[in-house]
Amino acid sequence: MVIRDRGLKGYLMFLKQKQPRIYLAIQAKLKPGMMAGLGEVTDYVGMPTLDIATTASSAAPSSSFANSLKALVNGAAQLYLTKAQLDAQKKITNMQLQRAAQGLPPLDMNVDQYGLAPTARVGLTSDTSKLLMYGALGIGGLWLLTSFMGRRR
Repeated sequence: MVIRDRGLKGYLMFLKQKQPRIYLAIQAKLKPGMMAGLGEVTDYVGMPTLDIATTASSAAPSSSFANSLKALVNGAAQLYLTKAQLDAQKKITNMQLQRAAQGLPPLDMNVDQYGLAPTARVGLTSDTSKLLMYGALGIGGLWLLTSFMGRRR
């Protein structure tokens, strides 16, 4: 889905859509007064929450707010991303915020191709499997050797 919103709203919609974990992390850190004029919405429980993407202005953000937002995004990204991923995240954040400051919509990009989707591996690598297999064979061979040596006595 292409984001057509511009400025700050476009950037926040980009985060919400393409990097939801980071978006939720920065949304949780923002206090209602930090984004004057964005308003509050109420979630289904009835407690006030700030939905920064849907209530943000399409105007270009001030440089001080953009720097604060950049610090929040990069801090949230550190929770999820490795160093290489963090460098790519910083480049994307800088580029998208520059576009927001120019009043342009964010670039439609798949952050997965930059390795920015956190993943977890389950299972063993082939090297670890081989090491475990050789270790088991060694222990089994040692056990057989000691049991044959014990029968001779």
